[in-house]
Amino acid sequence: MVIVMLISFVSSEVYACPTITGFPTSLQNHLVYEPVRLNGNIGIEPLENQRITGWSIDWGDGSKVTTGTGLVVDVTKKDGYSKVGDYTIVITVNWEYYDKRAKVWKPGDPNAVIGNRSTSIKIEAELKAITAEKLKAGVKEKVKLEVQTLGYDEKTGGADKPVKDIVINFAITSDPSSKATLSKTSDITKGNGKASTEITLGDKVGDYVVRASGEYLRGSPIDFTINAQFGEVDGNVKDEVTNNGIGYAIVEFVTSPNVGLGEATDDNGYYYISLVIPSKDQRVRAKHDNYLPISGRLSDKFIVKPSEKTTVNDIKLRPKRF
Repeated sequence: MVIVMLISFVSSEVYACPTITGFPTSLQNHLVYEPVRLNGNIGIEPLENQRITGWSIDWGDGSKVTTGTGLVVDVTKKDGYSKVGDYTIVITVNWEYYDKRAKVWKPGDPNAVIGNRSTSIKIEAELKAITAEKLKAGVKEKVKLEVQTLGYDEKTGGADKPVKDIVINFAITSDPSSKATLSKTSDITKGNGKASTEITLGDKVGDYVVRASGEYLRGSPIDFTINAQFGEVDGNVKDEVTNNGIGYAIVEFVTSPNVGLGEATDDNGYYYISLVIPSKDQRVRAKHDNYLPISGRLSDKFIVKPSEKTTVNDIKLRPKRF
């Protein structure tokens, strides 16, 4: 009974607990490294019976706690947050009340402070494509796809500062061949903010789509569309002595990738080969039973580009009589 009377007496002396006003329950989303400002007020009455001894702000990321005194709180986390994620900012108000009976100041309960004592904030990074989002490539070709994550840069005032240690996921969402593969399905951004994968296209023409995505990323997902095509090769086969066209000679590819045979289609030695797998290091040769050598002579190296025709002229053979 004595204890109950004492609590009742003390409560009548305290009047009311301090009140926090102006602190939102959440802040707008910020970029990594972007300064975060928090402001509000602490109300306390009657002043003759209570006083604020200090307050502290815990930013929720393990960084140094910000402390201060007074009834106005206006603080800025100048360097912002270094990692993406959801954070909870907590304000703690330390106060005392005057016990008139004991004639001493006693500590009040920080948890008894009225008003919002925590604020949530989401920290994000910007996801940017380094590789062009629309590409043209050859069937079966390997294509590197690269992205970068960026945070706030105080020098530019925009999203220009690389952010590391962010997981980027890669997935093939469209595959005409059902045979395309990725070198890796996830990557972690390095110090330059970059992450990448490599797609090996299948043996069918069409659009292959790779999606890059991650959590807490503005601009996510990014879809890379690679249009895969075959190439074409044409030209002529000629007699080394007369320079006349050699009709119906066999023209074949001799360097990797091997795409099979083509046949000259007229008496002038013209040949045309479609469905050629694009290559940067290609050669052809011609063969004909009436000409030497039977194995044919190699053309100079040439490039086969997707959805383009490459002309390789004057593949020459020597007549058997010579």
